Amino acid sequence: MEHRQPTAESIVRAANQGEYAVPEFQRGFVRTVAQVRDLADSLTRSYPVGSILTWKSDTAIQRGDSGQPRQKSWIIDGQQRTTALCTLFDRRPEWWDNNRSGTWADHMSAYDIRLDIGVAELTFATRKSPSQRYVPVREILASEDLYAFAENLVEGGHAFTDSVGTLARHLQEVTRIKQAILPTVEIDDTIELTEVAEIFKRLNSTGTRVQQADIYLGVVASRNPGWVNQNFIKFIDDLDDQGFEIEPAFLFRSFTGIGVGKSRFRDIEQSFWENLGDNSAWNTTQKALQSVCQGLRQYGIINSDLALSSNAIVAAAVYRAQFPQGPFSPFLSWMLNAVKEGFFGGPTETKLDRIIAAVQNANSKDEALHSLDTLLNNPPKFTPEEFIETGSGRNSVQRLMIYLLAFKNDAQDWNTDGYRIRAEAVGSYEPEWHHIFPRKWLRDNVSGIDRKLIDSVANMAVISGAANRKIAAKAPKCYIAELNLAARGLLDQQAIPDPTFVEPEQYQEWLRARAERLAEASNEYLDSLRREA
Repeated sequence: MEHRQPTAESIVRAANQGEYAVPEFQRGFVRTVAQVRDLADSLTRSYPVGSILTWKSDTAIQRGDSGQPRQKSWIIDGQQRTTALCTLFDRRPEWWDNNRSGTWADHMSAYDIRLDIGVAELTFATRKSPSQRYVPVREILASEDLYAFAENLVEGGHAFTDSVGTLARHLQEVTRIKQAILPTVEIDDTIELTEVAEIFKRLNSTGTRVQQADIYLGVVASRNPGWVNQNFIKFIDDLDDQGFEIEPAFLFRSFTGIGVGKSRFRDIEQSFWENLGDNSAWNTTQKALQSVCQGLRQYGIINSDLALSSNAIVAAAVYRAQFPQGPFSPFLSWMLNAVKEGFFGGPTETKLDRIIAAVQNANSKDEALHSLDTLLNNPPKFTPEEFIETGSGRNSVQRLMIYLLAFKNDAQDWNTDGYRIRAEAVGSYEPEWHHIFPRKWLRDNVSGIDRKLIDSVANMAVISGAANRKIAAKAPKCYIAELNLAARGLLDQQAIPDPTFVEPEQYQEWLRARAERLAEASNEYLDSLRREA
């Protein structure tokens, strides 16, 4: 690992001459004109503007214009900053993609940062003006004779001074940009691939953290030009359009788990990443994940937020790749139990490898599910205590079960006729979580009540925002009668014991009864999923 202190001018020269490159999947330039202006201002004031992190590795080879492999230093973090520097100098970085980012000329027209010479204080402007008062920074940096340059500006009559020497010294302050130092750290092949991501992550303490998957994407992109954008990223976007946001790391784990039975990138033979355009495992991975999304939607889990665990989706993809036929429900039952038990919490690669082995070594779905059960010491049952002790604000499997039961029972909204409980918004309908015994009512009527009991998940129901606002802080016996909930069977649809005649001092007894009903209904639900043929 090499630490260097290059100047901004040398960094721009390296980018322009092709010594630097960026992986093809990285986003285009997204900094605003104001941000580029502020960069110029910071550099002239010798303010720190961050570091640049690069990786020079035989694993990451870019092909040059001749089509021959060419080793470059990849800018893993600092692409936006480097491109902004190139903009100030008007030196097009070699990686600039005219198709994706527009022409460099158009870019410079939009990001034409100028110095206001009409004021004595060093002031940069972002607006365009035909007036000679606003001088392009690129022209100042490119000038070899600032005195002659200043002389022409003074003759134009727009400078804050009539003294050519004073204005020349003013312009000289702008050229500090050239010699500004940007710390650069370069990683090479003396460090293992898996450590590279961790080093970048720790060094880059500001801005967007570099993830291990970013490094892996770079390796794959270098060996398969065009594949990452046209296949990998495109599939991520397709899943996102369907409501399932899968991060690259988890798609990688699905792909390698299905392809070679391993979830760790470092365990994969390099040959696996060659010729991915013809890789049958990739096609299988896409089909499996599409099937998982379809299976989850069938039972009401219509987006990744409800799934609770991305690693659970990886496990589901491996299962579906191995057993593409038949209902998805038996695995969903196991998955919910695994999430409940915290199986996917903490470091999960070892656990995923065990799941992959259990599934891929099985001769049938039943055998696979039996092996998966042993990883959990057999599926445990929900207990009432879990619904009482789990807070309503947590994105918990207990809260998810309330929604899944409502979905299964085709539960109707409490206020909007004709609407069923669904996670998605439909027209003006959008479901929310509601305290059956409202918080304010409990605080006002139950002396010294523990806040945890108020916000217990067992005190929650899924209703529309309109119903939630209509109920507000009313006593249950009031709004239940007003909305006719008990007679319409809407309480039973969400396993809610009728609270109409519950006195304030009986709240904890009611909460226990609700928790018992939820635990019983949840266990029955998971058992029914497992029995589906």
